[in-house]
Amino acid sequence: MSTNSTDSEKILEGCLVFIVALVLMPLSAWWHAFVMLKLWNWFILPIQGAPALTIGNCMGVSLIFGLLAYGLASMNKDQNKDKSPSEVLGASVAKIVLVPSIMLFFGWLYQMWFMR
Repeated sequence: MSTNSTDSEKILEGCLVFIVALVLMPLSAWWHAFVMLKLWNWFILPIQGAPALTIGNCMGVSLIFGLLAYGLASMNKDQNKDKSPSEVLGASVAKIVLVPSIMLFFGWLYQMWFMR
């Protein structure tokens, strides 16, 4: 009887992880595009002839860079073998939020110190 409740808890946890991931995907795309837009405007736009980009442009470019870098940045499958779906989701969310935030922070520092 305890295995049935454990199985149903795992199914419920998997469904919740799926729903959270579905909600976070567009938010992640927007956040990456926003960071790319800021970095582009701070560092590339001042160069003669560089075009201004919109959030939509940056979302597309971010997707391209994400696809190119996916193999380099993907997590090792063996690391996730013993983790629950919520732990894997937590690590993914941390990566989605922290990496662009750190890039944005250092980009802001660089443009404040070197571009003015």
